[in-house]
Amino acid sequence: MPTFIDKVVRGFRDFFGLETEDWEEPNPLAWLGQKGKGHERHQKGWRAERYAARKLTLQGYYIIGRNVYVGVGEIDIVAEHDRRLVFIEVRSRTLGTPVRAASTVDQAKTRQILRCAAAYMHKNKLKSSKVNPRYDIAEVDLDEDGQPCGFAVLQAAVTDTPRPRRYR
Repeated sequence: MPTFIDKVVRGFRDFFGLETEDWEEPNPLAWLGQKGKGHERHQKGWRAERYAARKLTLQGYYIIGRNVYVGVGEIDIVAEHDRRLVFIEVRSRTLGTPVRAASTVDQAKTRQILRCAAAYMHKNKLKSSKVNPRYDIAEVDLDEDGQPCGFAVLQAAVTDTPRPRRYR
């Protein structure tokens, strides 16, 4: 368990955008978000995720990992908040879009979030009853240039609990 100093240092680095060591195994798709590489849509998504992580840190979340690859998929942000393990899906939309970003999380995406959360907990030997997981959705508004300009977090937006899965 990280000490208070570790949390402060990591929060400081996240807030100011300083690079830190990888907390999890590297994501094989990380190159898509790098400047000058990948599609513009991917770059907007990575900017939105970075912005969301900073805003969540200011709201008292302790970021454990970003873009955590767990074999069955990717978790945008894994955090600790109110003594709970929180899995956060980041969604972004351009201002003026008639559909809210959170409404784009359909049943298939919900299953994927729960599947990835279960894999993460299994990999890290965490029991659902002890960490009391929560599934949030972070909405990031983007301006016409694709830069983040607004933020909201919907706590417990995904309410299903992950079903135990048998790993072989």
